[in-house]
Amino acid sequence: MTVDPKQVKDLVTTFCELDEEYREKALRAVNKVFLDYICTRGCEQRNIPVTKENQSSICRKVVKLFNAISDLSDTQEASVAIFMEHLQPGSFTEESELQITLNQKRLSINEYIEKVLPNANVKDAKKWVKEFEEEKGYKR
Repeated sequence: MTVDPKQVKDLVTTFCELDEEYREKALRAVNKVFLDYICTRGCEQRNIPVTKENQSSICRKVVKLFNAISDLSDTQEASVAIFMEHLQPGSFTEESELQITLNQKRLSINEYIEKVLPNANVKDAKKWVKEFEEEKGYKR
């Protein structure tokens, strides 16, 4: 699976800026999108048209499967895991670890402007600010 690190960083950063109420709304929205994705993939795998009716049918099957699994004992769930492992060795027991590191550093105003506004003339901008401050009597 290929993931754009910038998208992940933007997503995590945005999520962290939300308060608890909006985080819950975001998670509900993500779950809805994921379910839509699963149902769409189910239609595609069955070579049937992706329609609301077909997606709903697959969604009902997914819910039915989840309900059936939730009724299993731990031993029965273990049996299902073993069976799945036999069907596709390694794919069921493979673990992935996602690590997200956000690094922050303070840039000088020159570095910031060069990064964000590469065509700007920093010297002229500083000169303009200095003239403005002198004209208005501002002191730093």
